[in-house]
Amino acid sequence: MRCKVSIVLVLCLLVGFCALPNLAQAQEQKPQLMAIWDIVVHPSKFMEFEAAMKEFVAIYAKLEYPHPWTTYRTVDFHYYLVMPIENYAALDKLFDYFSTVMEKAGKEYEAVMKSFAGTYESETFGTFYLRHDLSYRPENPRITIEDVNFVWWSFFYIIPGMESEAENISHDYQELYKSHGISDGWEIYIGAMWSDLPVLCVAGGAKSEADYHIQNEKNMQKFGDKHMALMKRTMDGTRKFEMKTGTILRELSYTPKKK
Repeated sequence: MRCKVSIVLVLCLLVGFCALPNLAQAQEQKPQLMAIWDIVVHPSKFMEFEAAMKEFVAIYAKLEYPHPWTTYRTVDFHYYLVMPIENYAALDKLFDYFSTVMEKAGKEYEAVMKSFAGTYESETFGTFYLRHDLSYRPENPRITIEDVNFVWWSFFYIIPGMESEAENISHDYQELYKSHGISDGWEIYIGAMWSDLPVLCVAGGAKSEADYHIQNEKNMQKFGDKHMALMKRTMDGTRKFEMKTGTILRELSYTPKKK
C-alpha cells in the first residue's frame, strides 16, 4: 500500500536510464529496490516549494549526507523523489538518518520546514523494483543522462494474474528495439508497495519534448506493424494506463562529495 510520511524529499529516480550497462550486463544484475516519494505541490506555490527545496538540499550537503538523490517535476506539479535502497530493513536506517539531520540542523531545519508549509497538498511514499533484466539499454545510446531534460513515465496497471505475461512482453519489446538498432533506452520498474497493484512503469528520457516526439515517430516507422501487435498484447493485459511527462530539476538534486 501507499503510505504517508514526513517531508524528507529525497530521490534518485530513474537513475541514469541513458547511461547504464547494456542489455547483456543488465540481465546479470539483481532488481534494485527504490524508495519513492510523491509530493503533490499546489501550482500557485511551486516557486515557493522549490525555493524551500533548495534550502533543504543545502542542509543535507552541509551535513555531508551520504546518499544521492535526483528531483523530477511532472507537468501536473507532482515532484517525484526516489532513492535506491539495499532492502526493506534499510528503510529504518534511512528514517533514523533523517531524524539525525533534523537534530543536527536544529533551528535551520525548522525554518526550512516552515518554508514548505502550505506549498504542497499531499505526500505519499512507496517502493518499486528497477528490473534490469526487463529494461532496454542500447550499447551506444543516442543521448546520455547529462543531456536529458525531458522525462516520460508510462504506468501499466496489470490485470491480476497477467504479471508473467507482462514480463514476457517486456522481453519481446527488448528484442524488437534491439533488432531494429534503436538507440533510445528505457527502464522498467515493478511496483512493490504502491496504491494500485500490480503496476509496471516504463521510463525514459530525451533532450526535450520535441526531441522525444521526433525520435519516437522515427522509431515507430522502423517498427511498422510489429509494434502495434505488441501494443495490442500489452493492452490486453492492462486494466488502466497512465502517462506522465516532466523534467529533471538538477538544482534541487544532490550528489555527495567523493572522499
